[in-house]
Amino acid sequence: GYDLTPPATILQPGDSFTLTLYYQATAATTTDYTRFVHLYDPALGMAAQFDSPPQQGANPTSAWVQDEVIADPVVLQIAPDAKPGSYQLQVGLYDASGARLAVNDSSSAPLPDAQLILTTIELKP
Repeated sequence: GYDLTPPATILQPGDSFTLTLYYQATAATTTDYTRFVHLYDPALGMAAQFDSPPQQGANPTSAWVQDEVIADPVVLQIAPDAKPGSYQLQVGLYDASGARLAVNDSSSAPLPDAQLILTTIELKP
């Protein structure tokens, strides 16, 4: 799950917002993943991004216990020169080689680009 603070989906270039991601491990892993968050549109480009191990590395994914719920707040700063338009808020995980962890929908079908699209955020001038 996730929360947005402020909850508004209409922002301006230069604004910042906090995305809190909630993970629940279904099984233990020995891999340490890095989380990516992108505010992106193919035609407009990248308005904001932040890649980091969850919880800034304080609790690596290799230490997660099955069924444990992890809260991971991420502050995103929208580029001051970001173009107005609609951007997708995209998240996912990748390993040290850059390979993304597969993400599946509720029917177990893989999602494109191994990422979740959480919402659309509109940037106004």
